[in-house]
Amino acid sequence: MNGNQIHFILSRDSTTSPFFKGVYASDKIPFIKEKKYAFVVNSDESSEPGSHWLAFYCENGCIEFFDSFGNPPDFYDSRFHEITLRYPSVCWNSTPLQNLTSNVCGMYCIYFILKRCQGNSLYSIVNNLVHCKTNDFRL
Repeated sequence: MNGNQIHFILSRDSTTSPFFKGVYASDKIPFIKEKKYAFVVNSDESSEPGSHWLAFYCENGCIEFFDSFGNPPDFYDSRFHEITLRYPSVCWNSTPLQNLTSNVCGMYCIYFILKRCQGNSLYSIVNNLVHCKTNDFRL
């Protein structure tokens, strides 16, 4: 799944579109001032081909980082860690959901942002995915 496809889905959904701010390379993330927002970022810089999709969701001074491999923000790039330093509360999922050889990370990011915009917690989203019979590890 490429960035245009992710952007197309999240920008046109009535639940996500008010809060979705875009899809970015890791070196092109803008400073966003709104109180509630979400965006998808690739772990690669804009000069690279793109390798893994990640998602950020911010609401009420708390920022959440979603990685289907279960890594924290600073695992990928210092820029991701710098984003989290702007917020008093930072959360991320530490549960791997995706096999290292699969390419479904973009779909996981879409699902995460959709469910967060619907009011589901990070914990409940990850818990549902872990117990899903079609989880990437169970295919």
